[in-house]
Amino acid sequence: MKREIGLNLLFCLLLTSSVVFSMASLRYTSLLEARVSALQEQVQDAEASAKLRESEAREDVKATYQLLTGMASRWRLTSNMQVRAYHYISSHEGTHLGCPECFDIHRRNGEAIPAKPKE
Repeated sequence: MKREIGLNLLFCLLLTSSVVFSMASLRYTSLLEARVSALQEQVQDAEASAKLRESEAREDVKATYQLLTGMASRWRLTSNMQVRAYHYISSHEGTHLGCPECFDIHRRNGEAIPAKPKE
């Protein structure tokens, strides 16, 4: 009788401990699943924000390129106007070798472009 009670008690203890262990294991598993899902959401958010930052950076680079292109165009226009204004302001007889307007005039008329005399 004592032996049956002892075995029953031992069986109950083993069953209780396995149930407790199973419950703890399920709780641990559910905590792990929750943590994994939270980490997956963080990864998705990070990927979305990285794509957004990349598109913003591309737009910034494009805007900067357009500004620099506009500035270079204005600089070329201003320089060209200064050089051509120099041709008409400074009175020089004949053609000057370094004057782009003299070069264009000869080219438009089909004349030979004067070359620097070789020494």
